[in-house]
Amino acid sequence: MAARIAIPLELIFAILEAIPGSTDSPTADRATLCACALVCHAWSVRAQAVLLRRVHVQQGASPVWRTRLMRTLGVRPPLGAHIRTLGVRLAGDGLRGALTAAHFAALLARCPALEHLAVDMCLLPTLGAGPIAAVAALLLNVRSLEWRRARSDSVVLFELLGLWTGCLRALRLASMDTVPVVAPDILPPPALHEISTDSGYNDVSPVLRWLLQPAAGAPPLRVLDIGVYPDDIRDILEAHGPHLHSLTLHRQPPPWMALGSLLELIVRQEPTAPLTVPPSVRHLGFYPTWAEDGRHSLARFCKALSEHQNVRVVSINRQVSPANEASLREICRVRGIQFINHRLSFPVSLLVCSKGNTEWMA
Repeated sequence: MAARIAIPLELIFAILEAIPGSTDSPTADRATLCACALVCHAWSVRAQAVLLRRVHVQQGASPVWRTRLMRTLGVRPPLGAHIRTLGVRLAGDGLRGALTAAHFAALLARCPALEHLAVDMCLLPTLGAGPIAAVAALLLNVRSLEWRRARSDSVVLFELLGLWTGCLRALRLASMDTVPVVAPDILPPPALHEISTDSGYNDVSPVLRWLLQPAAGAPPLRVLDIGVYPDDIRDILEAHGPHLHSLTLHRQPPPWMALGSLLELIVRQEPTAPLTVPPSVRHLGFYPTWAEDGRHSLARFCKALSEHQNVRVVSINRQVSPANEASLREICRVRGIQFINHRLSFPVSLLVCSKGNTEWMA
């Protein structure tokens, strides 16, 4: 009989952690994780933790699936404590895969350790007094909120911001054209460390101004992804510039924006003028929003990289053409710069880490 080989549990756990388990990931291998959960108690606990770390109530999810999820979390409450990221769609009873306000509040009650909430679509004008009171009583410590498509008259975003003003640190508005134009006067702006938007629109600049308005005693904004910024919030951007550690724009920072503390600069399009990189920058990234077809050049980006002596990391996304990637790799090889393929994440995790640089995301 062959000798049994005892694999340390630490190694087993590391393997389980490396298996993608998110319900919204195209590479998720949930079947493997489910099989691992049936091996023994020790494997079960870690496999279930990976399976439930990110839960997305997807479009098309049947009421039976949703009911089964709620029943499972109700019968075994410790499972809900594994959920750190929750993705939902909010609408009335008639939309398949969406949650009503009451179901939403009930699901949050099953997720006591929730840190990140992603609302992919909101067709509710308001949560209503009952669900708001129920969510407020949970005392959740939600650190980041991602907001996508919504009714233009919906105030659910502001209701959630009001509930989590004291703990929320990062906000992503992925479809700003569906954010109500006027922010409510009754709410103080949350003390955010990170704000991310797809782009800036002049018709929602009152909301941007409300979000970016520095509050007395609030910690400074550290991470800003604003795309194309409206001209009428220039004064607020000038105020935040000296404190920013990470900045993402479509092309390059405006000359009037002081960026003395900036560690990370990411541009989404080839600059139309020479790219000026602040001396403090250690990570320089190029993340085009669509695939290049060979007509675009990274000449200005490569020139700035060649001239800037302090960059330690260069990153690109998968939309960069192979030819441009090869040029960047060669420059990095000659300069001894780390080169990586990377996806923009939310909340942002700086690729240049030294003591104190990421304290605001702790």
